[in-house]
Amino acid sequence: MRALYLKTFGSRWLPASPLEECSVDSPNKMKQNPNMLRVLASSLLLLAILVVAAPRADEDAPAEAIDLPKIEGTWLLDIPMPNGLEKTSLKIKQREGGFKATLKGKRGSTRLKNFRIEGSSFAFSQAVPTPTGEIDMNFRGSIRGDRIQGVIELPMSIIPFSGSRRTY
Repeated sequence: MRALYLKTFGSRWLPASPLEECSVDSPNKMKQNPNMLRVLASSLLLLAILVVAAPRADEDAPAEAIDLPKIEGTWLLDIPMPNGLEKTSLKIKQREGGFKATLKGKRGSTRLKNFRIEGSSFAFSQAVPTPTGEIDMNFRGSIRGDRIQGVIELPMSIIPFSGSRRTY
């Protein structure tokens, strides 16, 4: 009984590799064919070398090789509000080993002091003055390619936002 076969050629079955020449019911055939033993030993040696020599991503990859999103740039945000769609821009620059960000809307521009990035996710807060006192708006979201999306957490509600990178 043969182990596995790849295809037929005329009326003959052809094995997929020399290893398949050995039958399931007779393991001693491998000793009878030294070529099969060499192929098996070479394959196992190659597999062992590849496993041992393969670099692990967390140790050997340089920091630049990690695929982080390109977060720097100007992002045009659309925020649905009760009185219509509000257009806002979020400008992110890499500075001094971190990121600096500015949020600009119809009420003016404000520099964000606690802008945080982790992988493709970001978060920041903005205190907005109102007639009844300041309200903290907590933004959190993610970036995928040239698209940005997330939510704004307010004391009484959560508002989604989305947008895209400004292209010049």
